[in-house]
Amino acid sequence: MEKMVVQVNGKSYDAVTGRRITDIIAPAHKQVKQAPKPKQITVTKQPSVHSQPAHTTATHAKRHAPQSAQTLMRRAVKKPQSGLKKQLHVQQELAHTREHAIPVKHVAAHVDTARARRAKQIEKAQQVHRFHSPAQIPVTFTHVAVQAAPQSVSLHEPPIQAPPIQSSNPVDIFEQAIANATHFVDIAAHKKHFKKKARRHFVTMTAGIAALLAIASFLTYSNTPSLQARMAGVVAGVSTSMPNFTAAGFKYEGVSAHNERLTYTFRSELATYQLVEQQTNWNGAQMIRQVSSVKANGAPNYTELAAGTVTIYKFSDSHATWVKDGTWYQVHGKQPLTDAQLTALATNS
Repeated sequence: MEKMVVQVNGKSYDAVTGRRITDIIAPAHKQVKQAPKPKQITVTKQPSVHSQPAHTTATHAKRHAPQSAQTLMRRAVKKPQSGLKKQLHVQQELAHTREHAIPVKHVAAHVDTARARRAKQIEKAQQVHRFHSPAQIPVTFTHVAVQAAPQSVSLHEPPIQAPPIQSSNPVDIFEQAIANATHFVDIAAHKKHFKKKARRHFVTMTAGIAALLAIASFLTYSNTPSLQARMAGVVAGVSTSMPNFTAAGFKYEGVSAHNERLTYTFRSELATYQLVEQQTNWNGAQMIRQVSSVKANGAPNYTELAAGTVTIYKFSDSHATWVKDGTWYQVHGKQPLTDAQLTALATNS
């Protein structure tokens, strides 16, 4: 029977148990001068007593070839770029602070006599109580009232009452919970309340929408020129109709009332003008005699311009006046008015 033997450094070991075998001599090998090689482990088979010794060389795994270095995750790694940002930061030398000696605290028995003497010489305010010596607390002795002990002590304890006997009938916890329940929902009452609340909400929303529409309508109506002129006439006490500025070729802008007069503001493509209305008992001839004058050469300071049955008295290119249906009109502005514009105003007033 052959026996597996392992030879390490010229010593034989049992390949199964690992014990050293001393009765086997390792075969001698020729010494050849070669480069140092790693130690090899030789495994031999030990034949029986009559067989000759033989050994075999163990085979080892081939060493791995070294690999060249390579960059992993090429898509996530970028080549560093040179920028204008300063890379080096010059650090200034840190100023070493002077080491401070740790003061040694002394107990009350080792107080400096010089400091104690100096502290006693310092004047102290009498209002500061912590400089004063502690006040003496007077000690008084009084008699403490003590309740007298009872003369007779009852040695008999009161009788102990027996606990009430519980009824043998079990209580149904579900019926008791239903009887005590208060968070139940009445479907009929809930539907009635919901319908009432829905009707109230609908009426409220309808009234709110109607009020908003009424306010919007009033604001829209109050912003119309005719209503503005009527309200201004009521304030000024003048009953007159509003001139048709659109037909005369102008744009209406607003009206105001002051001192029984209505002042309309209108504009043309060039400038803004004002038309003043007030009630009068004069006719055109009486009015012009009151407001006109005569020049040095004896000529009047106005010119007449006919507009149907109305006579327009023109004092300048931007100031004119006329009387129509018991209303006295005066127009003036910063830019001149043509005769056609004055005639259109008098006709549509």
